[in-house]
Amino acid sequence: MYALKRELKLNNKETSSMRGMAGYRRFVYNFGLEMLKASWGFEGIKASDSDRLS
Repeated sequence: MYALKRELKLNNKETSSMRGMAGYRRFVYNFGLEMLKASWGFEGIKASDSDRLS
């Protein structure tokens, strides 16, 4: 097997937009991770991680 590599050719506006989206995604991931870690300390909750966040 082999892989094909492709590179996006973005202009300055598109590059800026992509970087902004990556930053927001990182923020949302870290926020959810903190919520999950906080839920581990709750007493009396015996649920899966997905049930705790919903």
